[in-house]
Formats: sequence, structure tokens, C-alpha cells
Amino acid sequence: MNKVLRTPDLFRAVVSYQNGLHPDIVVPVKALRRVHLKRGYSQLQMLQTCLEPWLRRHGVSKLTLFPFSLHRHLFYYALLHGNVNILAFLDSMNRPKLDSSDWDLVVTASHANVLHFFLERNYLRDWDLVMQSAIQAGSLAMIECLCDHGVVPSKDAFNEACVNGHAEVAQFLREKGFDEWDPSTLMFALVHGHLDVVRFLFEHGYDGFDAIAIFGFEVTPLDIAAKCGHLEIVQYIHRQHGQNCSGRAFIEAAKSGHLAIVQFLDGRILGSVAEAAAQAVANGHFDVVVYLCETHSDSINLDRLKDVASNRRHSHVLAYLQQLQTNLS
Repeated sequence: MNKVLRTPDLFRAVVSYQNGLHPDIVVPVKALRRVHLKRGYSQLQMLQTCLEPWLRRHGVSKLTLFPFSLHRHLFYYALLHGNVNILAFLDSMNRPKLDSSDWDLVVTASHANVLHFFLERNYLRDWDLVMQSAIQAGSLAMIECLCDHGVVPSKDAFNEACVNGHAEVAQFLREKGFDEWDPSTLMFALVHGHLDVVRFLFEHGYDGFDAIAIFGFEVTPLDIAAKCGHLEIVQYIHRQHGQNCSGRAFIEAAKSGHLAIVQFLDGRILGSVAEAAAQAVANGHFDVVVYLCETHSDSINLDRLKDVASNRRHSHVLAYLQQLQTNLS
């Protein structure tokens, strides 16, 4: 009897008279119901191994069997995996409404075919915000798709791409003629450590800014990179403009405690070792103090440095300087 009841034909016959799930969708529906959308979309990423084989076997037409309560789950799954067939099905049933976070997900997932689907069906009247989001995210495929459909980047697009570290996007916008330039952009790229962007800007002549207007005093790109601790950018700028680099970068690196940059610039540019050591002591950067004292003992005034360490209450630095003076005496 047990054997008879377990046969697929009998099982299908029984459930056909009940208000339950069609047997063909039991597995994917259970998987979808375990996903809590309010917790994010990471769980949907793992459903591909379940849903993709099911879709290949049954086709999109069988999605009509899914409960309506799971259509939103299917929608987000389609966005994440670039499945426009599911989107077309949902569009035919009841066009989904997208809010700003949904459009951010479209951009983040970066499936150009999905964006093309929405563009072709006029899901929005104003695509400018989507373009802005794509530029900030650095999604070149999305930007290209929007441009192909006549969406024009804003006048700040080039600067936005650079500030957010997207050199490829900046290059694309430049080639399309959307390269309106704000000189302060280089400063932001330096501060944030976007090496590819800095290299792009230097190579294409966008390497100047009015330091006096921005800071009220003269400062160079090398000074900013050294102060912010971006060694690779410091090395790049020095290779490009080594002969014209001021010694201020050496002092800024010591002041901010960036030992690797201090070591790189030491001997490559003319910076005051005494001032660099004083700044390192004042800010309690022990490793920088040790390096400068050990490599430039002839240029160091230990009494001055001890006074600075004492005034700033850096006891560990003061103890080191006192011991060093004892050893040298």
C-alpha cells in the first residue's frame, strides 16, 4: 500500500484537488520563501543553483504557477542575475514599481540587458538620477547603455567619476566630450588615494589646481599625497616631476606618521630633517622619530626634540630621546 501511495501519478492526482502548490514548483517556492527581502538580497544570490536549472527545464511560462506573493522575490532575483525573461513575465502580469533603492540595485548589479529592458519600456521619464548613480558607482556598462539611449551625463559627471575613483568612466566621458573640469577634482583624487585617476589626470593635462584659492597657502600634489599617506601616488608624482618637488612633502609625511613615504622621499628631495623630526615628535610618531634619529643624527637637535616631546606629553618618545642622548654622550 505504501508503495502505491508514493507513486508520482497518484500524488499528482491527489494534489490536483487541493488548494496547494503545483508539484513542479514546490522546490523553488520553498527556496524563495526562505528569503527575507528586508534583510537584503544576499540570500537571492545563492538561489541561482536552484532556479536556473528549474527555468531551463520548465521555462518562464511556468512562473504563472508561482504565488503572487513571491513575484517581488522573482523580480529582485532577475535584477541580480540579469534575467530579462523573468522581468518580461512580471511586466506582462503586473508592471513592477521601482523606487530609488531598486534603481541603485539595477546599477550595482550592472547588467546592461536589464537596464536596456527598462529603457525600452519607458519605466522612467527622467533617467538623470540613474545616470548619476551609475557614474558614482563606476558602472561603465550602465553609462554606455544610458548614453546609447540618449541620456546625457550632467556637467559634473567627469568630476564625479574622478572623485569616486573611476578612471575608465572618466576616460569614456572625455572621449564623448563630457569632460567639463573642476581643478579641485585633482585634490580630491589625491586625498582619497585614487592612483589610476591621478595618473589619468596627469597624462591628459588635468594636473593643476589653485592651492591659494582652496587652502589659502601654496601646496603641491606631492604634498597632499604625502600628507594623506598614499605611497604609490607619491612615487608616481616623483617619477613625473622629481626635479620640481619641494621638500614640504617630506615634512608632511613625517608630521602625519607615514614612515614608508618618509623613507622613500629621504634623499630624493631636499626637506628639512630637523623640521621633519620635530613634527614627528610633536605628533607622537615613534617609528618616524626613530628612523630620522638613526639615519640623520648629525642633523638632529636632541635637546629641542626632548622639549617638544615633553610639552606634548609623549612619554615614550621622550624616553627614547633621553636614552639616545645618553648612548651618544
